[in-house]
Amino acid sequence: MFILEENQVNDCQFRIKNDERIVKGITHGELFFIHKASYSQHQEAQVFEDARKLLEQETLCVILQHADHYSLWEWIAPESVILLSSSDEESSQLSSEFLDECQKELTRYIGPMAKWVCDEVLENSSQLTCESYIEALAAQIPDSTQAHQFRNDVNKKLHNE
Repeated sequence: MFILEENQVNDCQFRIKNDERIVKGITHGELFFIHKASYSQHQEAQVFEDARKLLEQETLCVILQHADHYSLWEWIAPESVILLSSSDEESSQLSSEFLDECQKELTRYIGPMAKWVCDEVLENSSQLTCESYIEALAAQIPDSTQAHQFRNDVNKKLHNE
C-alpha cells in the first residue's frame, strides 16, 4: 500500500482489454490504478481498513490524500490496459493502439488515404485528446452523414457500447 498526494500521480484514461471499458484512472510511474472508493477526512480509519483488506487479497492499492478527502485506488495489471491519454507530460501523446483503431475505422470511410490523413492531423496538431483527434479526422470526411457515423463508430469501439 502506498499513501500518496495528488501531485504524485497523473490522471489518465485507459481501456481495459478484458471488457473493453474505458475508465479514468491514475498512474504512478509504470503502475495503473482504478478508483475503488472515496472517504471523507473523518473516515481515515475506514480507508486504511479497506486498504488492509485489499492487501490481504494480495491486491496492491494506493491511498490518495486530497485536501479534503481520501480516495482508494486499486492496481490493475499493465497487460490489461491500453493507455489512451495521460496528464503525464511524457505520456501525453495518444497511444499507438488508439491511433491504429482510428486509422482502421477511417479507412472504411475514405480508403487508403486514411493513413496519410491520420499522419497529417497528428503532425499539424498539438495537445490532441482522444476526442479532438476523432473530431479532426471526422472533419476530413466530406459527407457529413458519414462523418457523424465515423464518430459514432469510433466511440462505440472505444466504449464498447
